[in-house]
Amino acid sequence: MKLDNSDQNVASKLLEIIDFYRSIILDMVEQEIGTSPNWKFTRSRLLKALGDRGLAGRVREVLSTDEAKGGSHDR
Repeated sequence: MKLDNSDQNVASKLLEIIDFYRSIILDMVEQEIGTSPNWKFTRSRLLKALGDRGLAGRVREVLSTDEAKGGSHDR
């Protein structure tokens, strides 16, 4: 069973929210430690944790699993 249109909209909105807050988090942290020699390493770790290999990826995985099982269900 495929996600219906409203479920697809919710999934899309969730991913948009994650992207939005990822950029806010990166901006705030960069303002605080952007001049540090460790900034590039810290930025890389934040992107990994919040991006496709982290939070955003995990949400996509859960949404895909949910879709494959036929819709939403309690965990």
